Amino acid sequence: MKKITFKKFSSNFCGPCKMIKPMWDEIKSEYSKLFNFVEIDCDTDDEQVEKFHIQGIPAIVVVDENDNEISRVKIPVTQEGILDEIRKHML
Repeated sequence: MKKITFKKFSSNFCGPCKMIKPMWDEIKSEYSKLFNFVEIDCDTDDEQVEKFHIQGIPAIVVVDENDNEISRVKIPVTQEGILDEIRKHML
C-alpha cells in the first residue's frame, strides 16, 4: 500500500501555525505508521507553495505517492478537520 502524505504549510512567524503545532505533532506521532507527515516552511520553500497554490497558512494538503493533491484540510485547521481527512484515507 502506498503511503499518503499530509503536508503542513506554515511559517515561523505565523501565530496560528504555532498554535496548531502541538496538535500536529500529536497526530503525526499517532498516525506516522499509516501516513507520511511533512512540514513545509513557506518562507523558504517557494516551489511547494507555488505548486499547491498556498494563499493562507496554516494549510494542510493531502497528496498521493506521486505528490498529486488529493484533498485539503478545511480552514481553520482543527484537530477534528485533520482527523476527518485521516479517516477518509484509512479505508
